[in-house]
Amino acid sequence: MKQNNANFDVALSFAGEDRFYVEQVASVLRDMGFGVFYDKYEAVTLWGKDLYSHLHEIYFERARYVVVFISKHYKKKLWTNHERKSAQARAFSEKREYILPARFDNTQIPGILPTIRYINLNKYNPKDFAELIKQKIGPVERINFFPDEPDRLYKKFGIKGFTKRKNVFLLARYLFKMLQLMT
Repeated sequence: MKQNNANFDVALSFAGEDRFYVEQVASVLRDMGFGVFYDKYEAVTLWGKDLYSHLHEIYFERARYVVVFISKHYKKKLWTNHERKSAQARAFSEKREYILPARFDNTQIPGILPTIRYINLNKYNPKDFAELIKQKIGPVERINFFPDEPDRLYKKFGIKGFTKRKNVFLLARYLFKMLQLMT
């Protein structure tokens, strides 16, 4: 498994009941420039897919790291267990930490041994936890990268409305391509 072939720097595995916290973590990570697999960010990509196969591919092949948000809800869900098992299969062949456990509570999860160090999420707000993830997985190096949705650009300049965003996107992408030609 080559981690430099990963499409995502980090994949987030969580139960829907824990979405409020996880969504904030995902947002901060994305703002930091990380490629994050978070279901809401992939709504169009996931639409119509065989999720059983696709999620296995994400958690087994396409993420550099997986953060597992452990809770009583996580243990009960079919999809989270599928994601975890795919990540564990990958972790078995890795020579480094691949699964990064984070706990909302003390629920025991099969395959997540008590000897594996975890982060207690009750001690970190989402922004601070995202900072820990950044420290763990290292800096993001993007070569020739232009985001599909430049949210930070829109926010910085207060761009609202579909037409204005589309025009700003096209202009920014054009400038990006021109800069690439100059270097």
